[in-house]
Amino acid sequence: LNISDVLQGMYRSVDSEETRATFLMEVNKALGLPAHRTFDAPRSPLQWDEAECWRIRGHLHCLYETWFEQSVTLDEGLQTLVRMRADLLKLSKKHGELQYMLWCLTACLRKNMSKAWLQFHVLTADEPPEVLQLLQSSDVVHPMSSSQALLQRLPPTPHRRCFALIHPLAPAYPLVWISVALMPQIPSSMTSIQEDTNADEM
Repeated sequence: LNISDVLQGMYRSVDSEETRATFLMEVNKALGLPAHRTFDAPRSPLQWDEAECWRIRGHLHCLYETWFEQSVTLDEGLQTLVRMRADLLKLSKKHGELQYMLWCLTACLRKNMSKAWLQFHVLTADEPPEVLQLLQSSDVVHPMSSSQALLQRLPPTPHRRCFALIHPLAPAYPLVWISVALMPQIPSSMTSIQEDTNADEM
């Protein structure tokens, strides 16, 4: 195992948000910008803009950037980085020293998740269990209370389609997905859409 495997394993093994925060703070101290180096930048990273971050990066390559780049190719590495970015978005509001780490991770994801890499997929009820679980848990607009509620939104349920953009390095992690109900007329409510799943004709 290399250091990237070890760090990813450590991060993924932590369930507590508070413990993940501690872990990221320690990684930032050990692999981030050295405290004794200055780059004529504003004292607080909260004040750094995009240009300032690029300028600082030209002076110093943080070791955690190597971890990010290597993690992209690891098993479930891309999913881990996306989850880590979500944690850093929350943490950096309280801990300004994590702002640059967040910026570097975002830059890594932008490079490796270019539109050119994304693949268009039609999802069905035959997807692997981990994909179905992700779909069921990630809809915050119209939450699904059961797996049956999810299956009613997917083919082969009549007049239902589900489309997703998937990165080839994370086939079990749809990055963007949308479910579509083909209706004979404009529905009046979400309930009317759900009740129409057994309709035989459009």
